[in-house]
Amino acid sequence: MMIFHLLCLFTLLSTSFSAKLNRMYGGQEVSIEQVPFQVAILTNSRFCCGGSLISWNFVLSAAHNFGDSYNPEHYSVKVGTSVLNDGSGLTINVKRIITHHKYNEHKIDYDFALMQLEDVYEFPKVVQFARLPSIFDKLFDGDEVFVSGWGMTETGKSSDVLLGGTAKIFNFEKCYEANAGFLTSRMICAVHENGVTSPCIGDSGGPLFRESDGLLFGVTSFGDGCGYPKSPDVYAKVTSALDWIYDVMNYSGDI
Repeated sequence: MMIFHLLCLFTLLSTSFSAKLNRMYGGQEVSIEQVPFQVAILTNSRFCCGGSLISWNFVLSAAHNFGDSYNPEHYSVKVGTSVLNDGSGLTINVKRIITHHKYNEHKIDYDFALMQLEDVYEFPKVVQFARLPSIFDKLFDGDEVFVSGWGMTETGKSSDVLLGGTAKIFNFEKCYEANAGFLTSRMICAVHENGVTSPCIGDSGGPLFRESDGLLFGVTSFGDGCGYPKSPDVYAKVTSALDWIYDVMNYSGDI
C-alpha cells in the first residue's frame, strides 16, 4: 500500500518521494462556486495541500499534512478562488494548528487537523462554509460524491486551477480487503468511475462531499497511487470526528 503523505512543511519534493503523495490526477477544471468552501493551504506562501472552511475561522484538513510542524507562522490559507496565482481570493494567516488527539501516524487513523485562522472581517462573496453532517447522515455504497484540489496533474506539477471529479462510495469490506486490513471505522472509501481521476500529490486534506446536499463527509487521506484503474482511495470519515471538531471550536469560542 502506498500512503499519500504530504508534509506541508516541505514544498520541494524528490521524485522518489512524490509518488507517495496526493494529487487530483485526471480531474476537470472546477470553479470555486462549485466548491465555495475549498481552501488552499500555503507554506511560506507556496501551495502545499487542501482543506475545507467549516466556519469563519476554522479549516478542516488532514493531520498527516503537518508532520511534526505545528508552528502557525509557517502557514496561511487562501480562500475564495479557484486560481492560485492570479491575485484573486483572500489569504489569511493561521493562529494555531490542532491535530486530533487520537491521530496515529502509522495507521493514518483519525487523520484530522483543524487550523484556527486569524480574525477576518469580510470574506469574498463567493465563500461559503462547508456543511458538516450529523451522526445520522449516512453514505451508502454507490452514492455519488465529489473530490477536489490543486494537486499534481499528469504533467508532474501541481495545478494552478482547481480540479475535481465525481466518485462513488466503495464498499468498505472490499476496500478493507484491498488495503490488507489497514482500514478502520474512521475511514470511508471512494472510487472514480473512469478509473483515471484520483487524488494524489497536493490534494491531501481536501474535501469529499455529497453534491446533492453539500455535506462534507470526508477528508482526503491516502490510497494506492495516482490514477490506478478502479483503485479506491481512502478518506477520513468526518462523522467520526464531530465531537472533537465541535469541542475544539467551542473551546475557541467559535460556536
